[in-house]
Amino acid sequence: MTHQGLKSSLAELRELFEDCSSIGIAGLLGTYDDCLAWLPHLRQRGHTSVTILWLGNSIANMGGHGQASAFLGRFGAICKEADLACQFIVATDTCSDDDKIAKAYDGGSPEYRDFMLNAPEAANRVLGHKAFQVKDWEPDKWMDQNERTLHICMVAQHDVVVELPSAEGTGIRVAMAKGQRVQLATTGKWRADAVAEFCRRAGFLLERQWTDQAGDCGKCIDSTSSFIQVIPIDPSFIGPFGMLDLLTPIASYILTRARGLMIS
Repeated sequence: MTHQGLKSSLAELRELFEDCSSIGIAGLLGTYDDCLAWLPHLRQRGHTSVTILWLGNSIANMGGHGQASAFLGRFGAICKEADLACQFIVATDTCSDDDKIAKAYDGGSPEYRDFMLNAPEAANRVLGHKAFQVKDWEPDKWMDQNERTLHICMVAQHDVVVELPSAEGTGIRVAMAKGQRVQLATTGKWRADAVAEFCRRAGFLLERQWTDQAGDCGKCIDSTSSFIQVIPIDPSFIGPFGMLDLLTPIASYILTRARGLMIS
């Protein structure tokens, strides 16, 4: 039997699987836009509220506070139109120890280096030729202290020329100087007050907040009517594998299309 639990209450699921000897669990594939389109159907089925559990540190990996506010705001607007009370339980990485963060994203680790340099390899597969030579690049990172956002990038080891496609089909040769960066991902290490602020700007209220003893990890609850909850995450648990927000100033077309290849 195959069943999508998103459409059922706990009581319905218990009744449905009462005589089953085993239950298999599988993930559902969908985009954030798919979820936005799905939410109004809850109200049509008689539900009056929804709680969205969002663990990991994804809310802080969107690029900045403004992007996080815009994301939450879209959910709040859809739920308001559907007359559906909306609540988030959100996890965030609130680590303020830069030495600890540096160790978690250690560019000297072979596993970390190989993972990050999947980006040029994936771009090459999309292009169908060796536009990016892996030996020309090394992973790097820098911290925006103002927004407490860590930027993951790859750095050219010498002057290189990258051939990219163009709308005209003729191709573009992009010259990059030694030391120039190509951004691959961002991951926020936001303070609790910053979390409360981006929730407020999205039309949500922060009601409750929890952190670990070190203050590295937190969670909170927020809703359009009463509260938001944030859960901080220890970066030593996450490493680089929670961040695949590919934003590249020189080859966004290629690397964005390559995102699925990187994940697979």
